[in-house]
Amino acid sequence: MSNLAQVLLVNPTITSRRSARFPLAALTLSAALDGRYRSTILDGNIDRDFVSTALNKLETGTIDAVGVSVMGGPQLRTAIALSQAVRARFPQIPIIWGGHFPTICAAACLAEGFVDYAIRGQGEETLVELLDALFERRLDRLSAWALVVSSLALQDAGIDLSQVDRSRVAVVFGTGFGCAELTEAFFQSAAVNGWSGTDPSPFPEGLANAPASHVALLHSLRGPNITVGTTGFAGESALIQAASLLRHGQADLAIVLAGDTLTRAVYEWYEAANLLSPACYNAELLPEVGGFVPSEGLVALVLEPAGRRDVLSYARFSSGRCAAGGKAVEIIRAMLGDSVPNLTICAGNGAPCGTSSTTDLAREISGHDADVVPAQAVAAGLADAGALLHLILALSREPRSGQALLLGTSGDGGFAALRLELL
Repeated sequence: MSNLAQVLLVNPTITSRRSARFPLAALTLSAALDGRYRSTILDGNIDRDFVSTALNKLETGTIDAVGVSVMGGPQLRTAIALSQAVRARFPQIPIIWGGHFPTICAAACLAEGFVDYAIRGQGEETLVELLDALFERRLDRLSAWALVVSSLALQDAGIDLSQVDRSRVAVVFGTGFGCAELTEAFFQSAAVNGWSGTDPSPFPEGLANAPASHVALLHSLRGPNITVGTTGFAGESALIQAASLLRHGQADLAIVLAGDTLTRAVYEWYEAANLLSPACYNAELLPEVGGFVPSEGLVALVLEPAGRRDVLSYARFSSGRCAAGGKAVEIIRAMLGDSVPNLTICAGNGAPCGTSSTTDLAREISGHDADVVPAQAVAAGLADAGALLHLILALSREPRSGQALLLGTSGDGGFAALRLELL
């Protein structure tokens, strides 16, 4: 079996079968890809159920991208039907439009959620260049997000890396599933082709520490590079680990990231385990019905020793504890000492597998009149990796000051508590 990526080139239905002509655009593109990529042509003028045929081909796990030729007029309707069906069933597959319509209406094409790339004009060379960018060094979405958010975090912190000793900059990444998208692609290839015919290319990029490694490579960082995957508390653990590096003089600066992607296999696992909220099965917005609504995303922030630079700061992290069990109230109160936080930010509660009330624990620690920021749904959907997003959402609501506690819990009695001073 060839390890070349495979593209499904589709000529959507535009005329009757009697009036069909050779799909010259798809044939030309296939010839341009020959030798660098594999391609399969699907002609909707011949196959009147071409959308189902395309989905069946994608189901095999051998298709890496879909190219759609779009003239406009009646072909626009069938191209949209195909693209919507592919996006709904296979959200990770890139969908590329080319032809007359995207040439003159590229912005309108890209405004739709079912078109990832629009090629203008003659597409033979452009398609090859695009596929090279997508597959020669194929990144999991989690790695791609890490490159973007790490750059934005550095920019927000006002850090010019050219003025910093890059051997003293750490990268710490917290995740629940790691690069699940390419891990899934690797095992799908094995299921379809057997181990001897498995495409090995997704495997290196499917490793959980790939996002942190890519961040270090992008920014030429040579400091400690750590990935943590603590069940329920990956985000909190990343913060604690980064703070420990600074406190023990192993780094002068730390980029802390936490996040996960939501793949089809992960979602289906949640569904098979009966963990999903009823809201997941409704197109219309529902009143609060509870349950777990999975989400995806990645968050980054920069951690520095206190008082090191005159920059915009949001909070000072003073101490933290993360434990799989024990007497949470006693341990956290011992960490807090004589201070009582005037704000508690609730992070995860162990969802979806086993939950306990973070709010109840917060009030037991700080009193029933304490100011408690409840967990946010979009961050709670990140499960293990949501703590940083909970923190950023809470701090962005309105300016605060004083002592704060970032608190997460799990159903087995585990907890994570981070003591902060809001600035």
